[in-house]
Amino acid sequence: MKQTRVRILSETATWIKDPDALQICWITGMAGTGKTSISKTVCEQASEDVEVLLGGSFFCSRSTGLAAQRDIRCVIPTLAQLLARDSVDFRLALAETIHNDIPHKEVAMQVEQLLRTPLSAIKDEGVPILFVIDALDECGGETADGMLDDTKCHAVVTSMLEALVKLTRSEPKLPVKFLVTSRPRLKLGTLLSRTTSLVRFFDFTLWMLRRSTRISGDTSPKLSARNSLPSQSSWPVSRTLKWRLSSSSVMECS
Repeated sequence: MKQTRVRILSETATWIKDPDALQICWITGMAGTGKTSISKTVCEQASEDVEVLLGGSFFCSRSTGLAAQRDIRCVIPTLAQLLARDSVDFRLALAETIHNDIPHKEVAMQVEQLLRTPLSAIKDEGVPILFVIDALDECGGETADGMLDDTKCHAVVTSMLEALVKLTRSEPKLPVKFLVTSRPRLKLGTLLSRTTSLVRFFDFTLWMLRRSTRISGDTSPKLSARNSLPSQSSWPVSRTLKWRLSSSSVMECS
């Protein structure tokens, strides 16, 4: 497992700095597979790398007492707020586009007004700007029995990824990279078919299952076919600064 983690982190570091690589990496995996640990490490490494600007990170969570960490409306405003702390040019451009009702806008409108428009002011920043959104499906709400609501989770992940894809397709090209993680309990077929050439996709659970199958010597055709992965050499990952995880760094959206 340690070797896998090291390899993923190495591949991610390369992906972040590659100007020709796809700008969104979506990692899925069951709880306990290490997605959040990877996200935190990527953020920490980016914050210490002079060749990367950590724009912001948002760690969604149903288990914390902070309601904002499970509210999809707070993700983009928080990322914009964090980048504004580090970039004067972005902060000035953001001030011209921000409105009091932004927290209540649809995700697509938030991405347009809080990220794409002000990011255009720093398109010549010279270094890639990295944003990390961990456990996005945790903003999807719960069923009556306390389980994640798959339908709402799918809607949340879909709306966010489609908005980010639209941003990365804008002209001029913005120097941004987005690392997004979520659980694989989603109806991915339609979404993947629409974003397959625009988003790097890595399923941590299937990769680990395939690896354990090889170790056990089980070469069942059914299992192998079910767990085959697309040949992609870029697997983004991350870690985050403690101050970015504090309640003061999450924008309240009530």
